[in-house]
Amino acid sequence: MSASRRDALRYLLAGAGLGAVAAMHDVPPASAATPQLIDFAEHLVAPEQISAAGYVGAVVFVSASRPGANFDFKPVTRGYADALRTNGLHVVSNFQYGKPGWPTPSDYTRGYDGGVADGQTALRLHAAAGGPDSAPMFFSVDEDIDRDTWNSLAS
Repeated sequence: MSASRRDALRYLLAGAGLGAVAAMHDVPPASAATPQLIDFAEHLVAPEQISAAGYVGAVVFVSASRPGANFDFKPVTRGYADALRTNGLHVVSNFQYGKPGWPTPSDYTRGYDGGVADGQTALRLHAAAGGPDSAPMFFSVDEDIDRDTWNSLAS
């Protein structure tokens, strides 16, 4: 899973701020490795392989598979999500149906009503996979867009 440029900047600034505070108070820097999630959609990866590779969890899709995409596990099943949790892995829900270059348009281009419909689908599939009510969900914008498009259409 990759972070947006905005998220990367936020993490960088937060880390720099924490480092400055630690330096002022003679606090030793943290030495733990940054936890990472794995993001995949085309082929189902066994929870044991995810753990063995050092990941702390997986991003799973709470959206239907696009016609013609033939993904192994879109949407995520309750059995797979439970297997991830049984292996001590975090489960993070992500919605993405449409994609540029496919017959289905990018989700963000569908406007407010499309966003509401996608949100309802994501909530339903997230709950069906055992996702808690309090968990955040992510909605992908799987293409480069400029700030004006983000502000006027995607946000």
